[in-house]
Amino acid sequence: TGVKIGKSHGFDYSSALKTVNIYRLSNETLLETILFEMEKFLAEGRTYQYYESVFASLIGSNRMDMSVMETGNMHWAEIDTLDDLREAENMLQRATSASIFNWPARTALVE
Repeated sequence: TGVKIGKSHGFDYSSALKTVNIYRLSNETLLETILFEMEKFLAEGRTYQYYESVFASLIGSNRMDMSVMETGNMHWAEIDTLDDLREAENMLQRATSASIFNWPARTALVE
């Protein structure tokens, strides 16, 4: 995980963690809680908001719990473009090669 630095729109990000947007959801939570809330957002015309707003609404109203998995020094990359993908592949290749000689292999988390 990484820490966001600074403030934006009145929210202090100094203690916030960077997510890699990998979620493990139960069928029940997805179908009965998340999709239901997403449909509510859409019906209210809230199409300008990201899905994290749905998660925040559910967590804030105690209708869903979420926990954090610290990735520590595991390798991961945020991929938004083909260049990001290429860089992630290179980074993971370097990490895998280095792990053979210097430290045990670690699971790589890649978005």
